Amino acid sequence: MPEKTAVKRSKFAQFLNTGTAANPVWKRFGTGIADNSVSYNASVTSETFIHEDMATNSVDSYAPSVPVTQYAYTGDGVFEFVDNIRYNGLTATDAESEVLFIDIYDATGSSYRAYKQACAIQIDSFGGAGGQRLQIGYTVLLNGDPVLGSATINANGEPTFTAAV
Repeated sequence: MPEKTAVKRSKFAQFLNTGTAANPVWKRFGTGIADNSVSYNASVTSETFIHEDMATNSVDSYAPSVPVTQYAYTGDGVFEFVDNIRYNGLTATDAESEVLFIDIYDATGSSYRAYKQACAIQIDSFGGAGGQRLQIGYTVLLNGDPVLGSATINANGEPTFTAAV
């Protein structure tokens, strides 16, 4: 029987490219974010054939997104990038970037399973209750097919992504 090992949430790292596609600057999601999950939003076709009483389902596609509520922390690269989109009312390609997902729990030597995907940042809310910390709510909308590959993370926590061949 294989040995079971619990995997903590910190072992699934998400990074936002706050630079350009040609010169990426990866900043890790985390500061000010207490809960974060990828929603896959499957598009499913469900059909009940004439000779069956139960439906047959097929997954046609996914429209993944990552809803985020983040406390405002000046100096945090992800917050500052997203807050700039909010403040300037950026849309279309001005509100687009890339995200990098790294499965730190799945390592081969010093390299981890990873994928990179284009994204758009949708601003959902900004503010909060009186006397409380300022929050920004946004959704990272994943675009197109992911680029599969691997990543390494240096001592400063900066990743380097390599696409699979």
